[in-house]
Amino acid sequence: MTRVSRTPAPSAPADRIDDIAVSDGLLFALDASPPGHLFVYRIGDDGNLAQVGSSEVAVGPFSGVAAGDGHVIVSGGTSQLS
Repeated sequence: MTRVSRTPAPSAPADRIDDIAVSDGLLFALDASPPGHLFVYRIGDDGNLAQVGSSEVAVGPFSGVAAGDGHVIVSGGTSQLS
């Protein structure tokens, strides 16, 4: 089981983290306020996080993130999937 020592703080341009998913040693953090942003963190052996990427994604009300088996999906809520 992967343990994370803390939740990620939002980094610019995001102002909050609305949902997270963990898979394959990575933590995916979603800012679901438009325009949406998905941040990717590698989880270290000590549980610390290192940001390794980010992307702008389409979001809407009830957006969320899911990850597994080498894939990550951002639900646009009432918008489109990314």
